[in-house]
Amino acid sequence: MLDFVRVAHALDVISVVENDPSVREVLISMLFSMGYVAEPFCTADEFLRSNTRPYTSCLIADLQQLNVTGVELSERLAGSGTPIPTILLTNHSFDESCTAPRLGCISYYLSKPYSERELGACIKSALKGRTAGRSKA
Repeated sequence: MLDFVRVAHALDVISVVENDPSVREVLISMLFSMGYVAEPFCTADEFLRSNTRPYTSCLIADLQQLNVTGVELSERLAGSGTPIPTILLTNHSFDESCTAPRLGCISYYLSKPYSERELGACIKSALKGRTAGRSKA
């Protein structure tokens, strides 16, 4: 059992907040293929109420959510004292596909459509600081 706990502690959990089931399924599949543990959520409120928050290494959320936008979700997390590196998916175009903003715990805006390679690069960059301080029990 202790070995399982060590392995689970070493894995990066990526929580996905996306209200479109088809997009959510594709994202989860991409994350699994990249070797991450993926936790899907339909809404920001569902994620905020979950027990997954403390274990989430990175959050991927659609900028345009129904009740709580991706920016509002990130602000709530930062305000609660549990900031999580966040990648916001957007339909807006940027000069670069993986653009680093300067707002709270938002690590990147990633324009749709994006490739698995682009998503992977954003995740790795977002996790870089997060996993550096993680202990290996």
